[in-house]
Amino acid sequence: MHEIDYISLDADVECPVCGEKLANFETKSGPGAQVTLDFREVDSFYSRCTKCKSIIEFSLKDPVEADAREKLNVDNYHKKSVIY
Repeated sequence: MHEIDYISLDADVECPVCGEKLANFETKSGPGAQVTLDFREVDSFYSRCTKCKSIIEFSLKDPVEADAREKLNVDNYHKKSVIY
């Protein structure tokens, strides 16, 4: 089973369903060592909204060369809500 890693995000992001501020971002795209990674290091990550319980998935819109990742911001990621 793949362990999760944690994501550090330097921007405030709101849930697209209810508008609550999201926190506690995680990924399964990292090394799986339960380390904290900058969001720019991975192609996808997610968070669960504490208010409406939606899972908000972020995925990179376009492929990015490794040396250009430092210029990414959260707007370079698709934001999709999934309610379970």
